[in-house]
Amino acid sequence: MSERIGQPSRRILRSALGFGVLLLLAGILLVWWDSRQMVTLYAGSYVSLREDTFHFGPSLTMILGQLLIGLGIAACGVAAGFSYSKRAHIRQISTALIIGLGVLFLLLGIGLLWWDSYQVKEFGWFAYAPLSNAELRGELTASAAPIFGKIALGLGFLGLGVGRGLAWGRREQTGERLA
Repeated sequence: MSERIGQPSRRILRSALGFGVLLLLAGILLVWWDSRQMVTLYAGSYVSLREDTFHFGPSLTMILGQLLIGLGIAACGVAAGFSYSKRAHIRQISTALIIGLGVLFLLLGIGLLWWDSYQVKEFGWFAYAPLSNAELRGELTASAAPIFGKIALGLGFLGLGVGRGLAWGRREQTGERLA
């Protein structure tokens, strides 16, 4: 391997891995911070609450954190795909297959999360106490659908990243300019 090909290869690998780790840490920090915020479910109101009053969707901070985690996984996947593109047994795998599986997992994850967002959530009960000014605070437990949906999204981002990294690594080996 000549010096001309080795230097850009290491630079791309380090840049993708460093950027991926930075995005992962930023996303994890945002998700952790958002999970520490309390949600008030009841604030001592004397008015009956309608059934559709509550919405337990993710906050904007949670969505941004999860998106950063997904992009970090994809960037680390680019680094892994770029690194492994030089191995003989990896060269036989089609990048279109890996990217297709990544898209399939992304669609599966989005479908599971969308389906779960329209399911009825139960979180407890309220006792009749008109003279109390108490607040009820609580946490909701996750069902299996959002857990598997987030795992599928992570695998989808990883598949897209690895496929793109393999394509870049193969282009570099053939001497083409990286796009």
